[in-house]
Amino acid sequence: MEFVLFVAACLAFSLSPAHAPLALRCGLAACLRFSPRAAIALSAVAAFSGHLGALAGRGGLRAVPPAQRPPVACAAVVGGTLGRMALLLFVARFSGSLALAQLQAAALLVLCAAALLPGRVGRMRLPRSRAGLFALSACCAAAEGFFGCGASALFLLAAREGVRRRAVPAAALLLGLLAQASALLLTLLSGGAQVFPLRIPMALALGALLGGWRFERQKERGGVLRGLRVALFVYVLLAALAGAEQAYVGDPHGRTILGSSLRAR
Repeated sequence: MEFVLFVAACLAFSLSPAHAPLALRCGLAACLRFSPRAAIALSAVAAFSGHLGALAGRGGLRAVPPAQRPPVACAAVVGGTLGRMALLLFVARFSGSLALAQLQAAALLVLCAAALLPGRVGRMRLPRSRAGLFALSACCAAAEGFFGCGASALFLLAAREGVRRRAVPAAALLLGLLAQASALLLTLLSGGAQVFPLRIPMALALGALLGGWRFERQKERGGVLRGLRVALFVYVLLAALAGAEQAYVGDPHGRTILGSSLRAR
């Protein structure tokens, strides 16, 4: 299990640090071995480590344009905290896994579809004012805190102009990193953290860290990587569909049409 998680995180983040958290979040929930809360917690750990590795490979904080650092950093902390606060309040009110899955499944599917829009379709202009950049970043960070993923992928939709086709802007990496840091810190301080054997989050964290660093170090290598990226995007959508099917069509025992073959033994 730990080796599979390590390889999956390393491969996903080496292909796209912005979309890898979506793949892990949806994939962990769809396999039926992890509850929605467990999937959020593990994907959050992987996202934090993967964004950290990618930002380190880019050169650290100095890779972020100076004008973008204050609004993006502040919005990441505020949005990530508010998003995780909303999640914790819902979990405290409705403790069942099915309620959380049903709340997030459809919205997560829409989030994945929006984040994977082609550049020509999903092109938006990054706000030039600090207030506009703060508002956009805060919305993306709130999604990160609530779903455990999505900030960097959503921010990338508004930052395509002037960015190489498969590159991820450093501001998106900083946004995802700080949003997850604030969300994880709030979860720990509130006592709502999930308990796992140490080897599971460590395997995900190490794989994501290595994958994020490799993404920044490797050069564009033609058709093979393009094909793998397309496969990653297809997997994200299929996993999100499986999670929605599990939430709305599954029986009381957790068996589903798409996920029954992956049910934990």
